[in-house]
Formats: sequence, C-alpha cells, structure tokens
Amino acid sequence: MVGRKKEGGWWEERKGREGWWEGRRNERRERGNGGKREGKRRNNEKEGEKEEMEERKEREDDEKKKGKEMIMRRKEKKRRWWKVEMVRGKIVKREKEKKKNDGKKEEGKENNEKGKEKRREW
Repeated sequence: MVGRKKEGGWWEERKGREGWWEGRRNERRERGNGGKREGKRRNNEKEGEKEEMEERKEREDDEKKKGKEMIMRRKEKKRRWWKVEMVRGKIVKREKEKKKNDGKKEEGKENNEKGKEKRREW
C-alpha cells in the first residue's frame, strides 16, 4: 500500500496543517532560480561584503590614528616641554630634554648692542 497515508498521523500534528512544505517551495520559486543555489550565492555575497567592511574599518582606524598624531604634533609645537611618541599604538607624552644655553644669551646681548650702534651711525 504505497502512497496512501493513514488519517491523523504524526505528520499532520507536526506543522498544524498538511502540506506545509508546499509554501516553502513556492517561496523559493518566487526568489529566483534554484532556491539552494540562490542561497549559496547570497552567502558568498555577504562574505564579500563582510571582508570589505573589515578593510574599510581598518582604513578608518588608520586615518583616525594619523589624525590624532597630527593634532598632537600641532600641540607639540605650542607646548615645547613635551614631545609625542607612538608606543604600541598609543600616544604617549614624554618630557623633552632641555637645550643648554652655554653663554649664548650673553652673545646675543652683545650682538644687539652692536646692531644698535650701527643703526645710530646711520
């Protein structure tokens, strides 16, 4: 007795109605050619999009880091007592070594006086 079902079997209870799979088949047909193949293609597209997103995020992170460095460099010019370094991807402030003026101030004063005298002569 092939192809004949008994009344009230487990298959009717399972989804609440007989032939629940018919709807699924129609959905696949509406989506396009070959439901299974279509799904695989979609998954491949999604994976490609994920890779693109990751690359884009990496690029944006690099740009942000560069931007921070530039800002810190600008600040460095304003305040000269500390310099900025990147240590393991983090920006760190470190004190600069102070330049030693070995009698340069006195030389500068002398030169100023010489210049003033020359201007007076003119």
